[in-house]
Amino acid sequence: SQVEEFARASGWDLKATKDSSITRKPPRKLLLPDSAESISEDFANHVEIYYSSPQRLKNHNLNSFQFIDKLIKQKEKP
Repeated sequence: SQVEEFARASGWDLKATKDSSITRKPPRKLLLPDSAESISEDFANHVEIYYSSPQRLKNHNLNSFQFIDKLIKQKEKP
C-alpha cells in the first residue's frame, strides 16, 4: 500500500507480529517532533514541508522527498 511505501521511505520500522498485527516504530530522525505520533501525522508533516521548504525535506530524507514528489505530481496532473 502507499501508506507502507511512505512509512518505509520515511524511515518507519514496520514489523509483523505473530498475531498478524504490525508494530510501528517511528524513525530516529524525525522531520517534526509530532511526526512520531503516527504515520499519518508524519505524512501530513512531510506534505507541509514539501510545499513550504522542499530543500529542507530533500536534505532531511531524499527517499521520502522523492516519494512525496512523485505522489503529488501524479495527483496534480491536469
